Amino acid sequence: MTNKKNSNEVINKITMEVLEHLDLRQFEPIEQKKKMSGEDNPYWNKDAVYLIGGVLNQLAWSLTSKTKYLDELDKNFVERQVIENSSEDVKPNNIIKAEASLHNGLFLYDMMVSMFNIYTGWTWNDGKHTKDFGQKWFADYKESQSNVRGEIKAKAQDILEQMKARRKELSK
Repeated sequence: MTNKKNSNEVINKITMEVLEHLDLRQFEPIEQKKKMSGEDNPYWNKDAVYLIGGVLNQLAWSLTSKTKYLDELDKNFVERQVIENSSEDVKPNNIIKAEASLHNGLFLYDMMVSMFNIYTGWTWNDGKHTKDFGQKWFADYKESQSNVRGEIKAKAQDILEQMKARRKELSK
Protein backbone atom coordinates (compact mmCIF):
# COMPACT_ATOMS: atom_id res chain seq x y z
CA MET A 1 0.00 0.00 0.00
CA THR A 2 1.35 3.40 -0.88
CA ASN A 3 1.51 6.18 1.61
CA LYS A 4 -0.48 8.96 -0.07
CA LYS A 5 -2.68 11.88 0.93
CA ASN A 6 -5.67 11.28 3.10
CA SER A 7 -8.08 9.19 0.99
CA ASN A 8 -11.00 11.49 1.72
CA GLU A 9 -9.11 14.49 0.35
CA VAL A 10 -8.26 12.58 -2.81
CA ILE A 11 -11.82 11.29 -3.20
CA ASN A 12 -13.28 14.80 -2.76
CA LYS A 13 -10.88 16.21 -5.34
CA ILE A 14 -11.64 13.44 -7.87
CA THR A 15 -15.39 13.79 -7.27
CA MET A 16 -15.26 17.52 -8.00
CA GLU A 17 -12.98 17.03 -11.03
CA VAL A 18 -15.34 14.45 -12.53
CA LEU A 19 -18.31 16.75 -11.86
CA GLU A 20 -16.73 19.35 -14.15
CA HIS A 21 -16.86 16.87 -17.04
CA LEU A 22 -20.42 15.59 -16.60
CA ASP A 23 -23.36 16.78 -18.65
CA LEU A 24 -25.40 18.19 -15.80
CA ARG A 25 -28.64 18.12 -17.79
CA GLN A 26 -29.01 14.52 -16.62
CA PHE A 27 -29.55 15.69 -13.04
CA GLU A 28 -32.75 17.23 -11.73
CA PRO A 29 -32.82 20.36 -9.56
CA ILE A 30 -33.28 19.96 -5.81
CA GLU A 31 -36.65 21.74 -6.09
CA GLN A 32 -38.03 18.63 -7.80
CA LYS A 33 -37.09 16.30 -4.92
CA LYS A 34 -40.45 17.00 -3.29
CA LYS A 35 -43.81 17.02 -5.01
CA MET A 36 -46.10 20.02 -4.65
CA SER A 37 -47.98 17.97 -2.05
CA GLY A 38 -44.80 17.83 0.08
CA GLU A 39 -44.29 14.12 -0.50
CA ASP A 40 -40.95 12.78 -1.70
CA ASN A 41 -40.74 12.44 -5.46
CA PRO A 42 -39.76 8.78 -5.97
CA TYR A 43 -38.61 9.49 -9.53
CA TRP A 44 -36.24 12.31 -8.60
CA ASN A 45 -32.87 11.75 -10.28
CA LYS A 46 -33.91 8.16 -10.97
CA ASP A 47 -31.78 7.90 -14.12
CA ALA A 48 -28.66 9.05 -12.26
CA VAL A 49 -29.43 6.71 -9.35
CA TYR A 50 -29.67 3.78 -11.77
CA LEU A 51 -26.51 4.79 -13.67
CA ILE A 52 -24.19 5.49 -10.74
CA GLY A 53 -25.95 3.01 -8.45
CA GLY A 54 -25.42 0.27 -11.02
CA VAL A 55 -21.67 0.91 -11.00
CA LEU A 56 -21.69 0.99 -7.19
CA ASN A 57 -23.72 -2.20 -7.01
CA GLN A 58 -21.13 -3.97 -9.18
CA LEU A 59 -18.34 -2.73 -6.92
CA ALA A 60 -20.36 -3.88 -3.90
CA TRP A 61 -20.71 -7.36 -5.37
CA SER A 62 -16.97 -7.48 -6.10
CA LEU A 63 -16.06 -6.30 -2.59
CA THR A 64 -18.36 -8.86 -1.01
CA SER A 65 -16.64 -11.59 -3.05
CA LYS A 66 -13.16 -10.24 -2.29
CA THR A 67 -13.91 -10.12 1.43
CA LYS A 68 -15.07 -13.74 1.44
CA TYR A 69 -12.04 -14.82 -0.61
CA LEU A 70 -9.60 -13.03 1.72
CA ASP A 71 -11.31 -14.52 4.78
CA GLU A 72 -10.89 -17.99 3.26
CA LEU A 73 -7.21 -17.36 2.46
CA ASP A 74 -6.56 -16.09 6.00
CA LYS A 75 -8.34 -19.09 7.50
CA ASN A 76 -6.32 -21.52 5.38
CA PHE A 77 -3.07 -19.73 6.28
CA VAL A 78 -3.80 -19.97 10.01
CA GLU A 79 -4.82 -23.63 9.69
CA ARG A 80 -1.58 -24.38 7.83
CA GLN A 81 0.42 -22.63 10.56
CA VAL A 82 -1.30 -24.75 13.20
CA ILE A 83 -0.74 -27.99 11.28
CA GLU A 84 2.92 -27.17 10.64
CA ASN A 85 3.34 -25.74 14.15
CA SER A 86 4.69 -22.55 12.58
CA SER A 87 4.53 -18.95 13.69
CA GLU A 88 5.62 -17.59 10.34
CA ASP A 89 4.86 -13.86 10.09
CA VAL A 90 5.42 -13.62 6.37
CA LYS A 91 2.12 -13.63 4.51
CA PRO A 92 1.89 -15.64 1.32
CA ASN A 93 1.79 -13.65 -1.93
CA ASN A 94 -1.84 -14.60 -2.63
CA ILE A 95 -2.94 -12.99 0.66
CA ILE A 96 -0.87 -9.86 -0.03
CA LYS A 97 -2.44 -9.54 -3.49
CA ALA A 98 -5.96 -10.17 -2.12
CA GLU A 99 -5.47 -7.51 0.57
CA ALA A 100 -4.23 -5.03 -2.05
CA SER A 101 -7.18 -5.83 -4.30
CA LEU A 102 -9.61 -5.31 -1.43
CA HIS A 103 -7.89 -2.05 -0.46
CA ASN A 104 -8.11 -0.75 -4.04
CA GLY A 105 -11.72 -1.88 -4.35
CA LEU A 106 -12.64 -0.10 -1.12
CA PHE A 107 -11.02 3.11 -2.36
CA LEU A 108 -12.99 2.94 -5.61
CA TYR A 109 -16.17 2.08 -3.68
CA ASP A 110 -15.72 5.06 -1.32
CA MET A 111 -15.09 7.31 -4.31
CA MET A 112 -18.23 6.10 -6.09
CA VAL A 113 -20.30 6.46 -2.90
CA SER A 114 -19.13 10.07 -2.68
CA MET A 115 -20.04 10.65 -6.33
CA PHE A 116 -23.42 8.95 -5.89
CA ASN A 117 -24.31 11.00 -2.81
CA ILE A 118 -23.22 14.32 -4.30
CA TYR A 119 -24.44 13.85 -7.86
CA THR A 120 -27.79 12.17 -7.21
CA GLY A 121 -28.80 13.85 -3.95
CA TRP A 122 -29.64 10.42 -2.52
CA THR A 123 -27.56 8.70 0.19
CA TRP A 124 -26.14 5.31 -0.82
CA ASN A 125 -27.28 2.56 1.55
CA ASP A 126 -28.86 5.20 3.81
CA GLY A 127 -25.31 6.09 4.95
CA LYS A 128 -24.83 2.68 6.60
CA HIS A 129 -21.86 0.33 6.33
CA THR A 130 -23.17 -3.17 5.74
CA LYS A 131 -21.54 -6.49 4.80
CA ASP A 132 -23.17 -6.37 1.37
CA PHE A 133 -21.93 -2.81 0.74
CA GLY A 134 -25.44 -1.62 -0.12
CA GLN A 135 -26.54 -4.33 -2.56
CA LYS A 136 -29.79 -4.95 -0.68
CA TRP A 137 -30.45 -1.21 -0.42
CA PHE A 138 -30.07 -0.81 -4.19
CA ALA A 139 -32.24 -3.86 -4.89
CA ASP A 140 -34.91 -2.39 -2.57
CA TYR A 141 -34.66 0.97 -4.35
CA LYS A 142 -35.17 -0.69 -7.75
CA GLU A 143 -38.08 -2.72 -6.35
CA SER A 144 -39.66 0.44 -4.96
CA GLN A 145 -39.48 1.98 -8.42
CA SER A 146 -41.38 -0.91 -9.95
CA ASN A 147 -43.92 -0.69 -7.11
CA VAL A 148 -44.40 3.01 -7.83
CA ARG A 149 -45.11 2.20 -11.48
CA GLY A 150 -47.62 -0.41 -10.35
CA GLU A 151 -49.31 2.07 -8.01
CA ILE A 152 -49.55 4.66 -10.77
CA LYS A 153 -51.07 2.10 -13.14
CA ALA A 154 -53.54 1.07 -10.44
CA LYS A 155 -54.48 4.71 -9.79
CA ALA A 156 -54.90 5.28 -13.52
CA GLN A 157 -57.14 2.23 -13.70
CA ASP A 158 -59.19 3.55 -10.75
CA ILE A 159 -59.56 6.93 -12.46
CA LEU A 160 -60.61 5.23 -15.69
CA GLU A 161 -63.24 3.20 -13.82
CA GLN A 162 -64.52 6.34 -12.08
CA MET A 163 -64.79 8.16 -15.41
CA LYS A 164 -66.67 5.23 -16.94
CA ALA A 165 -69.06 5.23 -13.98
CA ARG A 166 -69.63 9.00 -14.30
CA ARG A 167 -70.19 8.65 -18.08
CA LYS A 168 -72.66 5.87 -17.43
CA GLU A 169 -74.42 8.00 -14.81
CA LEU A 170 -74.59 11.01 -17.14
CA SER A 171 -75.91 9.00 -20.07
CA LYS A 172 -78.97 7.83 -18.12
